Amino acid sequence: MKTPLILATLLAGALCTSAKAATPPYTNFIVAPDATTFKAAQPLHKGDRLLVQSPSLLGYEVLLLVRCIDGCAQTEIVRAWNGRASSRSGPDLYERVTIQQDGDYYFAPNEIPVTLPDANFRGCLRSLPLHKLCSDAHAVRITESSVDASWFRVRLSSGNWIWVRATLAAPKQ
Repeated sequence: MKTPLILATLLAGALCTSAKAATPPYTNFIVAPDATTFKAAQPLHKGDRLLVQSPSLLGYEVLLLVRCIDGCAQTEIVRAWNGRASSRSGPDLYERVTIQQDGDYYFAPNEIPVTLPDANFRGCLRSLPLHKLCSDAHAVRITESSVDASWFRVRLSSGNWIWVRATLAAPKQ
């Protein structure tokens, strides 16, 4: 006789859980007037999570996540990615980032010229995990942006897309 009661309790719990409204992803991002960066329309807070994806980011393309310090008088590169140029299926970039400090953050797409000597090109790639961008890199223009219920998307001048969305942390009480 306990089994039907347990099943009924589990079913009721599942229905209550699914009845809760899921927090929709935050997709309110804006492109800078010079079309070289994009950012969340509001400052991000500790605990907010970003999901960053690009179906085919090229090996010489670089995407930076940058934190503004003192109203962007100074900046700090929080993350740097480049395309894997791999043959395996799936996006070349798919990563979650948890914001560690409150503040303004922006994304800056760049590219490393493929005409650099091999040693310089490899040096530029090695600087990325150190959260640095080599001086040979230059900004890439954003040619288009769009938003839907799930993603904010920007198209780069190379034709590749970057998709971003956020899950905002619960407000502090």
